[in-house]
Amino acid sequence: MKTKKEKNQISSDNQIKSNTSIPANIKTGTTLAKNLPIYWAIIIFAVTTLVFFNGHLFGDFYFWEDFAEYILPTQSFAASQFADGTIPFWNPYSLGGMPFFADIQVGFFYPINRLLTLFVGDNGMIPVGVLQFVIILHFFIAQINYFIFARYLKISFWGAVFSAIAYSFAFPILLHIIHPMIVYHFTWFPLIFFFFKKGLDEQNIKLTTIAGLILGFTMLSGHPQVTLYFGMILGLYLVWDVVASIMKEKVFNKIVTSKITFGLLALFLAVGIYSIQLFPSNELAKHSVRSVTNYEKSAENSLQLKQVLTLAFPKLFGYYNADNETKYPTNYTDTYDGKEQQVKNYYYWETAIYFGIIPLILALFGLFVVPKDSFKWFLIFIIAFGLFYSFGKYFVLHQAFYNLPFFGVFRNPVRMFTFSMFGLTLFSGFFFDYIFQQINNRKVLNYTFVFFGAFFLLVIFAITGSLQSFLGIEKQFVEYSINSTSVLLIVIFTFTSIYLAIKGKISSTILGIILTILIFADIYIEGSDFTKSKINPAQKYEINADMQKFLTPQSHQDFYRVKTRIYSPSYMAAQRNQGLISEIYMLEGYNPLVLKLASIPFPWEGTFQLLNVKYDIKIDSTQGMPVFYENTNRLGAAWLVTKAKYHDTVNARGYFYENPIDISKEVVLHSNIPTINKYNSIDSNFIQKVVCTNYSPSKIEYKTSSNKDAMMVFAEIYYPDWIATIDGKETEIYQANYSVRAIELPKGEHKIVMEYRSKGFQAGAYGFMISIILSIIFLVLSNKINSIFNKN
Repeated sequence: MKTKKEKNQISSDNQIKSNTSIPANIKTGTTLAKNLPIYWAIIIFAVTTLVFFNGHLFGDFYFWEDFAEYILPTQSFAASQFADGTIPFWNPYSLGGMPFFADIQVGFFYPINRLLTLFVGDNGMIPVGVLQFVIILHFFIAQINYFIFARYLKISFWGAVFSAIAYSFAFPILLHIIHPMIVYHFTWFPLIFFFFKKGLDEQNIKLTTIAGLILGFTMLSGHPQVTLYFGMILGLYLVWDVVASIMKEKVFNKIVTSKITFGLLALFLAVGIYSIQLFPSNELAKHSVRSVTNYEKSAENSLQLKQVLTLAFPKLFGYYNADNETKYPTNYTDTYDGKEQQVKNYYYWETAIYFGIIPLILALFGLFVVPKDSFKWFLIFIIAFGLFYSFGKYFVLHQAFYNLPFFGVFRNPVRMFTFSMFGLTLFSGFFFDYIFQQINNRKVLNYTFVFFGAFFLLVIFAITGSLQSFLGIEKQFVEYSINSTSVLLIVIFTFTSIYLAIKGKISSTILGIILTILIFADIYIEGSDFTKSKINPAQKYEINADMQKFLTPQSHQDFYRVKTRIYSPSYMAAQRNQGLISEIYMLEGYNPLVLKLASIPFPWEGTFQLLNVKYDIKIDSTQGMPVFYENTNRLGAAWLVTKAKYHDTVNARGYFYENPIDISKEVVLHSNIPTINKYNSIDSNFIQKVVCTNYSPSKIEYKTSSNKDAMMVFAEIYYPDWIATIDGKETEIYQANYSVRAIELPKGEHKIVMEYRSKGFQAGAYGFMISIILSIIFLVLSNKINSIFNKN
């Protein structure tokens, strides 16, 4: 029986053996310099982060697009609600009301998001600088996490440093700074992979448990597509590693058993932690517009074959900087709603795949010459898989996966390329170290001349405009399609430095420093302007105090909503998600997961009645200016009717268009309740009174009185997680008038309470707690569990 020390030694020997392409000591020519302590890397990463985002940290520049429209208001609302000691399950301020916590993009339980609660201002908003700092912090953390993983793979200090910079500032991550949940996911991916791989290598349950914990909390940051891809990549690696172990050992032994057990355990713990968000979000997905999809939708923003050239020249087919500023609009067509048309602006950042021309050159050279072990072959597989999947509708791989569970509901297949980029940047580090095994190697020198010569010709082809002419790019845009001087200098400096290193003229430290500076400068030149809006998002949400008071109910009894947008001509009196910050109950809003029932099949006048809209905005014909008008025909927060009829939901929208009803006197139910026949007429002697006594995001209270049994109709969007009680006794809520809620109400005086209770959240909370408890047990008892599995 081997001792723990012997087993650790065997594991270490195997790791060194599996990385023979990167030896620890080189005897001939210039050698790899002694690796520096990690704190030097941390200092370097702090400098790169500060330089890249110095304008944002000092208030000169701001993130834009979805950061301003969605991230700032939603995170502000989440933080202010949590500061009041509540979990914001419902958002009553946007789109007439919709689930909030269940919106997976909110990332409510992502730990770093909850720290934002400490910074909510009196205006209900998180300071923009604080929110930007949190996002920027992730770029710093990403570099450290990647460095740790690269060093575990025996990549040298400088190879790990410049690879980490290339990964962390790569366009698939950087250009999603306006979608920080994507940034958060890829920040933690290298660290998750580190613990996952190390745990499998050493058959160590403590390490795989840590991987599962980090993965679970990363998934809570709120991007289900990347979460799905994470699970797939880790699952594929588990299978790959197990198969490699079986082939090596020639037997299905306890090493294989422990790898399977510990690997699946990590994924199980992550899903358990994620379940607190997953279950409510699944319920929302069923009721949201985004849940309706087809293959055409899922293939939107597929990478076109010619876009492979943007790996070298990121602006070759157009670009956009902050606030959509450009001198060269993107030059692609794509299919939208069944029609071939010019792509939308967001196609640029959704399909951006640039991670630096230097890492690209090093990686491609590395793929060709660096000796391969099992893990490197896995990286090659992921590189190829990610690239071909990114082609979406232009290649068969995405179509095959479309028919698998979950994959068909997501757009933007090009996001899979981020994993290709992950593998390629690692290979750039492998090749850097390979150089110093090949001092004065004539064959490698010849390869270098051929490889860099081909790249140099491609650069010249692009600088002279010949490439653009061949691709049909208009002459007026050629000068904006490539940063000629910087690209040429970078390629020349890189080739010269690598040539001198192979000749033994410069050390690995000098080459590492040169490549680090060039890679950072290149990505900064090409990508930094995308992040630099000069418009402070906070200023967009500034609103006149008198106007805010005018648009906000001054008492629960006088609760109402407002319409703040004119569609023709286009005009908005407030930002679409203004309500989340200013507590204005709005018909407008911005959320990709808008409820299907928010699209109400009534003309505006009927919608105003149905959702209790007090103010509408119109262009005054005499003044030619937008003016708010009061709707005097509204019905209040809730009302009673004595007539009800049934119609199923299948053709409900068409039914209301063809059969207009007076919703103040009758209601159409979409459940055929047994007692519906007693609500068969409009009673002219009917007396009713409804008063809203309390209106809060997740709980509403009413007092009612009537002289006859009736249906109580609420000016609230129907959603199955709401429950209602009459005098403390629960009663069923029915979908009514297509979009709202209704209950049966006996005659007399009653207290009605409507409260949001998510069964999905409750079930997910149990899953979350079980995973946390199991994780603690596995961490505490890890040595004992490891010894059981690793016994001969």
